[in-house]
Amino acid sequence: MDRNDSLSEQFRAASIAAKEEKNTEHNSISTEPRQHPSHDAAESTTALPLQSVDDTEKEDIEIPVSAIDLNDEIKHRHTNYSKKIKRKTWLLMLFIALNVIVIAITSMIEFHGEDATPHSFSAFTSALANNWYYLVIAVVCALGVYVFQSLKIMRMIKVTTGTSKAKPVTTSVILARYYMNITPFSFIGKPFQVYYLRKNKVTVGAATAVPVVQGFLSTCAYLIMALIAFTFYNDVISSTFVKICAYVGVSITFIIPVSIILFSIMPRLVAKVVSFGVNLLNKMHIVRDPEVVTEKTISMINDFRSSLAFMWKTKSTMLFAFLISFLEKLSEFSITYFVMLACGLNHGTYLEVTAITVFIYAATSVIPTPGKAGASEGTFYIVFESFYPMLVWRIISYYTYLFIGFIVVIRNMIRNNMKERARKDAIKENAKEKKKAIHKKAKTP
Repeated sequence: MDRNDSLSEQFRAASIAAKEEKNTEHNSISTEPRQHPSHDAAESTTALPLQSVDDTEKEDIEIPVSAIDLNDEIKHRHTNYSKKIKRKTWLLMLFIALNVIVIAITSMIEFHGEDATPHSFSAFTSALANNWYYLVIAVVCALGVYVFQSLKIMRMIKVTTGTSKAKPVTTSVILARYYMNITPFSFIGKPFQVYYLRKNKVTVGAATAVPVVQGFLSTCAYLIMALIAFTFYNDVISSTFVKICAYVGVSITFIIPVSIILFSIMPRLVAKVVSFGVNLLNKMHIVRDPEVVTEKTISMINDFRSSLAFMWKTKSTMLFAFLISFLEKLSEFSITYFVMLACGLNHGTYLEVTAITVFIYAATSVIPTPGKAGASEGTFYIVFESFYPMLVWRIISYYTYLFIGFIVVIRNMIRNNMKERARKDAIKENAKEKKKAIHKKAKTP
């Protein structure tokens, strides 16, 4: 017992002496006159790695040269984060305001014009109560977009990599749709889907190629349906303005498949374009290492081309995906028909109302607002001249995807926080075990 106590006292004395020596060295460093600012910045940069809370509990912690530099770094990051939050908040407020303004304008036209129908709300609610099953079918059509797109992606990933899981694929589809609906021109949806699939251990080539290929097939299906509507059902739209917007929208949409085809058959041209773009970004001080970025980008392009070429060789898979793309777009365009039936309105046959919906989507396809906010509601009202059906259609065809996507985003945030907390707890527990092992080793004779 006496021997263990003496060893313990020696260990404590040695630890105290080591700490005092380190503090003495730190005080001597901090009391020296400061040198050139660049020299100080270089020293503080090497001594200021951002550490987690767990690292501060370790004994061998790096003490920053200047606490002022650390505070400046924290303030700078906090300021940038606050700016991002304010910008997102303003964009969200603008988005909500735009929707409210459009709905207010259409409601004023509906209820204060010459053909105002003040008792239409009671007729509307009565029709919904009697035809609720059509409303259920409309919701099923909206959810069918998730199902068909997930089946398409799962099949292509399985052919490319040999394995595919339903849960991460379906989640990627839900989140991609969510981010497409909250960003201008829907430009974040596909990149986020690539990121999410890659995060869930899908190979780089497959994660890059599959979302692009499935989007390409969906665009082709949409263009074919638009050409059919323009050719055989052109008379169902009486508004010349809507027709012109639809023609322009479809013409611009043709650029997407043409670009992908050129991307596949002309790799040298693509490499030159990538190199030019990266060098331009380097001159704008956006990219620091142009050679490294160019090499990585071209490597990803090669992975994409190989996966794309492999999928094109499996004709049965591509035919399956193409047919599923038709069902996906048909399910999306069918929402309008069943909403009109649920509201007790008859605007033509199933094919005619579906063709009208194609015109609406084509006319608003080039609108840069998130989810085509404002343009979709206005175009629907111009075509159908019905306020309450427009609200129901917009809720099912747009806000349903926002609501489901938001729930998934919150769920993922909670799960990630729980995993991060568990990781930190494990680090703390590991640190405690190491300290116990050191004490035990010191007490061992």
